This record gives sequence, structure tokens and C-alpha cells, in this order.
Amino acid sequence: MIRKILCWFLILVFVGYSIGLIESKFYECKAGSGSGPNNNFGYGTGFFEHSFVMEIWLESASESVPQALIVIEGYHPETFMLTGHRSPDYDRIALTWNNTIGGYWSYWVDLDTMMLIQEEGKVALNPLSLQSLMQLENVTAHNLAILEEVITTIQSARHGELPPPSVNNYKLGNPLNGLIRHRTSASGYVLWHVAGAWAIAWTVFGLFGLIRITRQKNCQAYKRVLDGI
Repeated sequence: MIRKILCWFLILVFVGYSIGLIESKFYECKAGSGSGPNNNFGYGTGFFEHSFVMEIWLESASESVPQALIVIEGYHPETFMLTGHRSPDYDRIALTWNNTIGGYWSYWVDLDTMMLIQEEGKVALNPLSLQSLMQLENVTAHNLAILEEVITTIQSARHGELPPPSVNNYKLGNPLNGLIRHRTSASGYVLWHVAGAWAIAWTVFGLFGLIRITRQKNCQAYKRVLDGI
């Protein structure tokens, strides 16, 4: 009995380690050269931290109007995830704006109330407040659509609806003109999906085998009792 359990355990460890090693190499190659085992863009089960940066350009209404850039940054602290290759529910987001003539401001976003937070106080996050903060007097219909999409994007980050982490940048679709970089890194040991499936399957197999052996022993013991009567 002990020998069978030991044999089962050794197979579990050896095969699981081999599968995990192959799987980790596959994901490292998929993530890109030099990424390392802790920067595999969320593949596997373990503790991951996430971050993203989104850059959005506003068009100029005329040559006299400076071009402006909106930057949305989010960070999600290390947390356990069954699969890190997805967007978490971000709860820390910063919104920054600057233009080509030196205009600049940066706010934290209170995602529960959708308010912009600065030392001077709070400002409601909506297209009109953004238009005022960015000093856009003659805002184009396209830029107004962008401002509305900025708010929608922030809400998407709050609900974990951003594209999954990737080695490549995502190009934002219309009406947004820009890109998003979404990154993640693992902390400590990561259980790869195939290796985890193997561990579960082999454990279930071992439990059924143990139950079977136990039943056989009980039947034999019961039979000996009946023979002795």
C-alpha cells in the first residue's frame, strides 16, 4: 500500500514538473525573448500584478489650437488569480492631460463615484468637465465623442473589460486615436494550466484507486469474518 502511494506521488511530481517546464518555455517564447518566467503576461494560476497605460490624442480644431494628449494609467496590486491572462478590476486609475504649449493637469479617479480627485477638491468626471479642464472652447464633435469614450474606457477598466495583457500594444479603435499597453508580472510560483489539469486528473485517479483498494480490503475482511462464523 505504501509502495503504491509512493509510486503515485513520484509520478505526480515527475510528470507534473516535466509538463510545467515545457509549458513555461512555450509561454516564455510566446511572451517574447527576455521576458523571463515572471513576465509571461498572465498565463497560469498564481499571484499577479497588472498595469496599463493608454495614450489618446485629441485632434486640433484648427492650426491655432494646440494638439493635446490624454493619458490613462491604472495599477492593480498583486492578487491571486486563477488565470492572470485577463484584465483585473482596476481600482487605481490616474488621468493626465497635457498639450503642446505647456498645459498640464493630473487627477486620481475615484471609480466608485466617478470623480476626479486633486488637492483642491473633487470634480465630476463627465464630458463637460473634461472639456472645461482641457480648455477646449471650440470642441469638435469628434473630440466630444472621444471625451465620452474616455469615460467609457475608465469604466471598462473598473469592470475588468480591458484587453488581456500582451507583449504587443493594442491600437484603439474609432473614435479614439491612440494605443494601450497592458502588462502583468507574476510573483513567486505559477501553476501552469496544463500542469494543473494533470495534477487534478492524477489526484482524482489516485483517490479512485485508493477507494477501490480500501473497498477490496473491507470486502476481504468481511469475508474472513463470515468464514469464521
